[in-house]
Amino acid sequence: MIVVAIGVGWVMGANDAANSFGDWIGARVGKIRTGVALAGTFGLIGALLEGRKVSEVIGKGIVPPDELASMGISLPMVALAVLLGAFLWLLLATRIGMPASTTHSIVGAVAGVGLAAGAIIRWSVLGQVALSWVMSPLVSLVLAFFFYRVISSLSVKFGITGYLNRAAPAMLTASSCYVAYTWGANDVGNAVAVLPAADILPIFYACALGGFAMLLGAMMWGRRVASTVGFRITNLNPIMAFCSDLAVALTVHLCVQFGMPVSTTHALVGGITGVGLVRGAKTVNLHTVKNISLVCLVTPFAAAVLSFVLFIFLGFLF
Repeated sequence: MIVVAIGVGWVMGANDAANSFGDWIGARVGKIRTGVALAGTFGLIGALLEGRKVSEVIGKGIVPPDELASMGISLPMVALAVLLGAFLWLLLATRIGMPASTTHSIVGAVAGVGLAAGAIIRWSVLGQVALSWVMSPLVSLVLAFFFYRVISSLSVKFGITGYLNRAAPAMLTASSCYVAYTWGANDVGNAVAVLPAADILPIFYACALGGFAMLLGAMMWGRRVASTVGFRITNLNPIMAFCSDLAVALTVHLCVQFGMPVSTTHALVGGITGVGLVRGAKTVNLHTVKNISLVCLVTPFAAAVLSFVLFIFLGFLF
């Protein structure tokens, strides 16, 4: 069980390192390898310090573990089906270089197992999560558009364009680290929330385990998706990337404080699209945005189907 959770965290690190440093890479501030290493490191810090806030909602808020236990259903088997369903889908999405949402994957997998078990599903909580999936990219898009428009106007008005260009790489590095921190805080529960819910590990140790797995995944296999997000949506300069990062970090971190598991992948795509729109819609690669959106739409259903089938299969085995 713990091995599977580590696998999910590893794939998350490989797939989602782009969430924090994709635009840093796209702005060519540094090497892809350096970016994904920083992403994994600050993701680990976020997981350790604030990972429990969202983990508790994912682990107990959608399908109550007490309900499953009262039905005589093995919680470790439930956790295994959830983790395997999410892991298999994320592995496929990462392999084809598309940034699938780990939040979508794990929430879909939890719902799929709940349906297979005939358990109570808290549809109101699921609805709130789905609403966050819609709102996070829109809020990030609007904020990024606003930040870049304001900074561009002020830099021209006060003649500080040269200063901003010189300071931009350092600003972008700091903002990307902040995004990585919020990514770790928000997303670590996607890998390990079912472990404390099934009484396998205390929540802090589960978050630490997931954070280290995310770090390893980012270091070992994070370059593929980071290149997709950083280079294929729109061409970024450092100021654009900074504005996108700031919008994403503020959106995700606010939601973490309320324990709301938003999609950092969606927020990032919204942020990059927002700064691109300041220069005109033609500068945005709508084909890439469409493909990413399609993957994110399919993800919860694909993970739900996989976990549903896996739960039935495991039931026959055990």
